[in-house]
Amino acid sequence: MLNGERRRVTVALSVVGMHELRELDPSGRLQVLQDVNDAMEQLASTRGAIEALLLEPPPVPPLIDAVEAGRQLGMSPEWVRLHGRELDIEVYVTEGVYRYDPDKVLAVRERRRPAPETDPVMTDLKRKLLRQ
Repeated sequence: MLNGERRRVTVALSVVGMHELRELDPSGRLQVLQDVNDAMEQLASTRGAIEALLLEPPPVPPLIDAVEAGRQLGMSPEWVRLHGRELDIEVYVTEGVYRYDPDKVLAVRERRRPAPETDPVMTDLKRKLLRQ
């Protein structure tokens, strides 16, 4: 896809049959051969570029710091630093520097969120609504 659209790759190469080749002089035949070789090189280069792109790992989402991870989890940055490894949200960057995977932080937040029926705030709210 280029520019969000599906595109078809076309090769501008007129196919020359044997009859036409026989009518060409040797220099004309050499020119057709060179044109075919040029087109094949361009196709090989394009194929190599596509294969290389297909082998690239998917882009990594940007990492977040302990302050942002703590904000998302409702905890302090210090708590995130202490528990990041055991929660499997910590990513080593360099000596003494860690960041946190936002997708994993979200997963931890979802696991820690109480179910609505066991959440005391939701239970009180439900009771109040039922009394009305």
